[in-house]
Amino acid sequence: MNMTHPHPTLLLALLLGLSWIAQAAPDTPRPLPISAPPFAKDELPPPPPVPPLYEASMQTHQPAEALGKLIANAPQAENKNYEVRVMIRELPSAEVSKADK
Repeated sequence: MNMTHPHPTLLLALLLGLSWIAQAAPDTPRPLPISAPPFAKDELPPPPPVPPLYEASMQTHQPAEALGKLIANAPQAENKNYEVRVMIRELPSAEVSKADK
């Protein structure tokens, strides 16, 4: 075999092997990563949350008293449904306001 002119059978085998590999490749697209944005997955994003009617926060040493003050300003209407959330979290002593002491 001459190295400057490859054998035709070798070229034919190489071409057949490459065509077989191309045929064996899947036709389905590659799956998207889990962190792909919704529009890439053909999904609609969820609607934005409804803004609150009333929102307030307060730092205090007396949570029950502060809760009463906050509730006094809440909207009051009949025949309406509301979602009410209450959270009391202990803060490090450096974050408590000096006006509340």
